[in-house]
Formats: sequence, C-alpha cells, structure tokens
Amino acid sequence: MSDFDCYVREGLDEEKRVWWREACKGRDFFREHHDGRPYCVLHFPGDNKEYEFRKALREKLDQKDYNFSGTVFPGETREFEGHTFDAVVRFEGSIFRGDVRFVKSEFRGNTEFAGAEFYGEYTNFAGAKFCGLWASFSRTKFSGEWTDFTETKFHTKEHTTFRGAEFSGDVQVFDRTEFAGKEYTTFGGAKFRGKRAGFLEVKFHAKKSTSFVAAEFRSGEWQSFSKADVSSEETDFSRAMFNGGRTRFDDATLTNATFENTTFQRGADFTGGKFKGTRGTR
Repeated sequence: MSDFDCYVREGLDEEKRVWWREACKGRDFFREHHDGRPYCVLHFPGDNKEYEFRKALREKLDQKDYNFSGTVFPGETREFEGHTFDAVVRFEGSIFRGDVRFVKSEFRGNTEFAGAEFYGEYTNFAGAKFCGLWASFSRTKFSGEWTDFTETKFHTKEHTTFRGAEFSGDVQVFDRTEFAGKEYTTFGGAKFRGKRAGFLEVKFHAKKSTSFVAAEFRSGEWQSFSKADVSSEETDFSRAMFNGGRTRFDDATLTNATFENTTFQRGADFTGGKFKGTRGTR
C-alpha cells in the first residue's frame, strides 16, 4: 500500500483533487510529470504509460472498482466493451485520448461521466444499457469524428442528463436510442457542431419532461428527429437554435411540445408530424 498523495491534475481545487484521488487510493507512485508533481499511473498526464496503465485497469475491473474519476486513458480503450458494471460507475473528468468502446456494456448502478472528455476518432456506446437511478453526461465533451449512441437504452429509474454537453466531431448518432425514467431527460444547453446530428426514430419516454432548452445545433449538413417518438408530459425546445443545415421532424410524434423562441435558420420539415396536447409551437 502507498501513502503518497497523487497530484491528480493541474488546475483542480483541493476539494475536487481529494475527491478524484479516491480513484487511485492505495496505488503506488508512478512518475513525476514535467511540472515536478507526483502522479499515479491512472492520473499521469504524459505518454509512455501504456503497459502499466492497462495492468492497473485490468486490476480495477477484476476488483469491480469502477471509480475512474480524473483518469487519463492513453490510446485505444476496448476493455469496457460488453462489460457489466454492477456498481456505481464514476468517469467524472476522465480523459480518453484514443478511441473508446462501451459497445453493449451494461451500467446497473448510477453512472457519472460529467465533465469527461473524448478525443479519439470514434466514441462508441452503441447498444449499451443504463439502468441505475440516473446517468449523467453533463458538460461532457465529445470531440472525435464519430460519436455513436445507436440503440443505446437509457432506462434509468429517475433521469438522464446531457446538460451542457458539447459534440464537435463530424457525426453524432442517437438513432433508435431509448430514454426512460420517472423524472426527465435533458440536453439543455447542449451544443452540436459537427456535420450531422441524428436522432432518427429516437424514443424520449421520460415521464415528466424531455428538454432541449437553449440547445444549439450548428450541424453543417443536417440535424434530424425524423420519426422521433416523444411521450413525456412536457417536451421543451424553447430557445433552441437550429442554425446548421436542414432540420427534420418529419413523421415525429411530439407530446405537449413547445418551440417558443426557437430559431430555425433554414426552416424545418414537420411533414407527417403529430402533435399531441401541444402547449405551443411558436
């Protein structure tokens, strides 16, 4: 066991540093960075740690220790593909420098990706399932070329949040994704700035609300909610800005929806759309 204090990351306040340090509790000193600070292998921000890091990662998974707060993942990460996380999962502030695959992973506990950063070309959550009380991707940054949540099931018991998330790669896909829960789903303040943002045949079934309040879509080619099914008690696109390419809501079903002060720079296609109990569509 080690008694050294990992520095974790430059720029953290001390409270967060102590909180994220729980991810490497008991781990040995790995290396100093150019700042002269001591780091464990999980939080070390430099290169040349691949072998030691993968060994530590396997150890944590074997121990069902899913606290990766502030961890810097070098290279491609495939260890999570198909994995069942049967406890609380914490990737708060984690940095993924390469491609990462959570394909068909199952998250049975509360799941925290708030403030995580994805820089690989391909971030893949296709077919994953979230079934804890909540899942949070608040303020998460997806900077890779392709972010894929195709057929992901957010069957959380309470809520799912992408509040303030930023998608800046070429393609963001939520096709046939399902959102449930007795509270809400929110993309409030989220920013989509790639070429295409797809929510084709998505199902927003959170009981109380589905929100894209003040979300920004600047997708160069199109953003699509074609055949979306939104059954929440309240559907809110107020102050959302669709300033990219074509915007499609064709054949979508929207319940109690409002588009008050919403901007469609190039218009929007609602052909075949169904509005149920609509509060307002300004």
